[in-house]
Amino acid sequence: MKKRFIAVIVMIAVVASLIISAQGAVAANYPAPLETSFENTGDMRYDIVQRALSQVGYVEGTGSWNAFGNYFGNPTGSWCAYFVQWCAVQAGVPTSILPESRVGRVSDYWETASVELEFHPVNDYANPYTPQAGDLVIYRANRTYYDTVNGTILTYPTANTIACRFGRSQKNGVYTNISHIGIVARDAAYPTNNGSQINYAGFSMVDGNWHKSVVSRFELYENITGFVAIKYTEPEDQPTPTPAPEPYDPTIPGNPEIYVGQWPVLSKGSRGENVALLQTMLNYYFGAGLAVDGEFGSATQRAVIRYQQQNLLKMDGIVGPATWKKLTRLVQTTANYDIRITRQIQSLLNNRFGIATSVDGIYGPRTANSVMTLQAITGIAKDGKVGPETWRILVCASMQ
Repeated sequence: MKKRFIAVIVMIAVVASLIISAQGAVAANYPAPLETSFENTGDMRYDIVQRALSQVGYVEGTGSWNAFGNYFGNPTGSWCAYFVQWCAVQAGVPTSILPESRVGRVSDYWETASVELEFHPVNDYANPYTPQAGDLVIYRANRTYYDTVNGTILTYPTANTIACRFGRSQKNGVYTNISHIGIVARDAAYPTNNGSQINYAGFSMVDGNWHKSVVSRFELYENITGFVAIKYTEPEDQPTPTPAPEPYDPTIPGNPEIYVGQWPVLSKGSRGENVALLQTMLNYYFGAGLAVDGEFGSATQRAVIRYQQQNLLKMDGIVGPATWKKLTRLVQTTANYDIRITRQIQSLLNNRFGIATSVDGIYGPRTANSVMTLQAITGIAKDGKVGPETWRILVCASMQ
């Protein structure tokens, strides 16, 4: 009887293991969209970018299966256009503003659109354009022509058209022409051209089906065809962070006190959160390709020396006050931020200061509110932005 009971238990365990394994296989083969805590603010331009950023890291399943095409009934098709459309739906952007891509075709966004769209070829030298967050990025494999009088796209040239340049993709050092679409993630700093040639500049973007994944990356103007400027409805009231509490009085029992010390000195062999932040910043500034593991090894040392060289600092591979001050000159706001840097800010708020913040890489109103809480505790300006003063607290401070 005892042996039979044991055999039944073993059989149940085996079946349970098979079920769990099967569920894991299903999840891997048919991956759902990544979960996010982001809530729409009503600012469509802002919300569509946040929805796109929330999916960075998504990888398609077996046989090109993806959740974005599946949402529109085509789970194994080329899904860059479906990703844009999915983000629009999640952000509450109606098809009267951003049209559907019926079969996932990039061309649907201008050739068959029933709404008015503004297309800006990068080589329209008479009309340089500076892309905004929420614009669509267009790559085109086939030659098309932009009618500068009527603002339409044609497949043949006329007296009023200019030939749009091809969109290019590089793989293993080889460029190929592609049709592709993505979303501009941040307002660009420079226009597409200077009136005579395409600028040697670029912009930040998020795109789906970029080598089978959703990625956030920097792209050059010279590699794309142009931009579609979507006419999003502007909200009546722009979202603002919830006001943070007044500065804490450390003399009241239970209220924390933050001690702001000197800039930490990091060198080979250092470990911890500040090293992870350093690695993330070096990846952000010049694509150092470092593993963000909190371990200051040889690769991190070489990247530090390279950064110091570029910024006319002492090239000793040691991160002291001068290097930190250069690194922390970037400002993170709800309208202009990097997902990788934001994750580090959120982790520091949680782990170092005990300020509950979702570590999702989205610098939205909730994260801005957490930043203002830290600013209130330390008595600096409560603007919800992570600039030089706030960076010094994040890096140098500790709870007492």
